Amino acid sequence: MMNALTTTTRSRSLWLERLAHALPYLMFAAAMLLLDRLSRGATQEEFFKSLQQSVDNTGPNGGGISAGGVIIFLSIIGALVGVIAILNRIASRRQPRTRAAAVAAKTNHQPRKLAKEIAKAAGLSGEEMRQLKALAEQHGHASPLTLLICPSLLIEGARREDTKADKAILANVARKVIAK
Repeated sequence: MMNALTTTTRSRSLWLERLAHALPYLMFAAAMLLLDRLSRGATQEEFFKSLQQSVDNTGPNGGGISAGGVIIFLSIIGALVGVIAILNRIASRRQPRTRAAAVAAKTNHQPRKLAKEIAKAAGLSGEEMRQLKALAEQHGHASPLTLLICPSLLIEGARREDTKADKAILANVARKVIAK
């Protein structure tokens, strides 16, 4: 699945890169076709007359650039930049995250939620977690998860005489943890 996603992303990225490189050539070709089409209807005398008017700045617009032409040109350039920016954003979203970023996204920063998820995965009830918490607090452990990670601490704590937690429940927890 990951390999297919990577190849798809690479092919799309390559496609966008090729499009970005080809865009100026495509615009030049379109401009040349437009100029060719416009010049086909004119005779040689009309062409030279138009050229002379352009040099003398005495064309239909006074030889200058019309405001409408500038607005159209700028809007086309703006639209092209916008399309390229949108395509770039889409391509960057579809790129797979690095392994570190994927792990960081799944990291749980809430100790209670983490304890609840681990208890659920281990098949422990609420009463069993309360007993583990009591045992952990009594023996100076930071979390009841310490006892789940290291069953020898759990067994050692359950065997002590000064334990306030229910030994039968702790023995049951130890069996569950060791069995998994």
